[in-house]
Amino acid sequence: MTDNNTFDFEDGKGLVPARRHTNPDGSTGGWVADTASVDPTAWISGEAWVYGKAEVSDYARVYGEARVYGKAEVYGDARVFGEARVFGEARVYGKAVVSDYARVYGEARVFGQAWVSGQARVYGSGWTWGDASAPPIEDQRELAREILAQVDQGGHLAMARYHTCETTHCLAGWCQVIRDGERVNEDRAYEAGIRHLPALAHLFFAGDDEALRALRELAGQG
Repeated sequence: MTDNNTFDFEDGKGLVPARRHTNPDGSTGGWVADTASVDPTAWISGEAWVYGKAEVSDYARVYGEARVYGKAEVYGDARVFGEARVFGEARVYGKAVVSDYARVYGEARVFGQAWVSGQARVYGSGWTWGDASAPPIEDQRELAREILAQVDQGGHLAMARYHTCETTHCLAGWCQVIRDGERVNEDRAYEAGIRHLPALAHLFFAGDDEALRALRELAGQG
């Protein structure tokens, strides 16, 4: 049972305040709980649902019979469709695709050009970028701590360039210096950042202060 202002998302909470999303082309989309957030630029089509405290933003698309819920976030140009489920505190972004009966949950991250399909599961602190699995989150936290140690000892985090000098690098540049032992090879700096620190890949072109805050947060120093 439903009306224009309430909907049962079959999560045991019964009818809750909700609305049909209006897609960018003006068409009526799927159901969105009032507690959830969907940008006007995003698409929620077909029988797709977004509920809980989930967020769908930018130009992301959720369609078919897909569900995004909990505190999950789908953004960028990501796509979630079929009977896929994204929930918990999972993040799907970039140009990533989650389809069919796939499940992405916990604190999992799926991004870049990754495609999770079939009956695949990405969960816990798992990361998927492109066709490769990213390093465990604890390894990334340790790298964040190593970068901060360099900064605290007189080095600098400067996001304008991969490598400014021997002691000044951006996030990706520091990854290359610390993990790959390369100092000025800008051709491979971004790739190094993606391989070693995908948790902060979305901030590789952010400002100095924002990147430093995120680095401290990842390192457990925020």
